[in-house]
Amino acid sequence: MKLWLDDLRNPVDYGYPNALWCKNLSSFYSLLKFMSDSDIDSIHFDNDLGGDEEGYDAFIYIERELHDGKFMNLKEIHVHSSNPSAVNKFMLAREYFENTLGIKFYRHQY
Repeated sequence: MKLWLDDLRNPVDYGYPNALWCKNLSSFYSLLKFMSDSDIDSIHFDNDLGGDEEGYDAFIYIERELHDGKFMNLKEIHVHSSNPSAVNKFMLAREYFENTLGIKFYRHQY
């Protein structure tokens, strides 16, 4: 299952018609509470979610959960923010995610 965190971009428009679309942090965290973490294989992050909300906060949450042994079926992280400095923050973790956790890390320009 794919999770799509973005306040504006519809995942259908980007080739992910079956992704679960979360438009803010609240809906993202709520969805995670009701899903089995073993069902999630891909997460797509935008950073600027409107107001003071940032997708990077959700990314840090997922990273902590991985350290606690959750989301073990997560295979891919996608970052698609148009905010270059925010994307750079995400990308700092790329080597660790790929080499240590075996999770592919992708950057998309939308």
